Amino acid sequence: MDSFINSQIKPLKELANNSLLTPPLIDLNSVPWSDFYISDFFEAERGKSGAKGKLQSGEIPLISARKQFNAFDSFVTVDESKVFKESISINNNGDGGAGLAFFHNYKYVATQDVTALMERKFMSKEAKLFISVCITKQANKFGHGNKLNSKRLLHQKIMLPVTIEGEPDFEFMEMYISSIIS
Repeated sequence: MDSFINSQIKPLKELANNSLLTPPLIDLNSVPWSDFYISDFFEAERGKSGAKGKLQSGEIPLISARKQFNAFDSFVTVDESKVFKESISINNNGDGGAGLAFFHNYKYVATQDVTALMERKFMSKEAKLFISVCITKQANKFGHGNKLNSKRLLHQKIMLPVTIEGEPDFEFMEMYISSIIS
């Protein structure tokens, strides 16, 4: 368990010490933007870990509706059929974190208070990081009075940079994220 945590924390410490203090070299206003439905790119699946109190300790990260620590809750053991990997999770409700999106570049299991987004077509890690921030920018629309569910989520629009043809500019997204984390 410690090795997993260290493998996740070490790159973040290096990132914090180096590039987060330097503004990105690419201007977000240098390209046009347009809105797209989340369902244009992703399928949504509600978390299926089962009751947290009944889960056994293990090695798979449990993602719950938390606003901190990339929504990490604990390490558990679950059936492989309940595991997501390399996808975006979105809090359906929670401790003030409804609508927050996090990219997980590892295998994880999610509680029923979290929805996982799996891309319809291959998408780079950088593009998923970029899109997760675009989704989070709209988190103020959701809360206990307006919980997020799969239907609302897939009908949600997000603003993304576009090419001259009006298609999502995944190359720009990748370059932007790379300029921050390299």
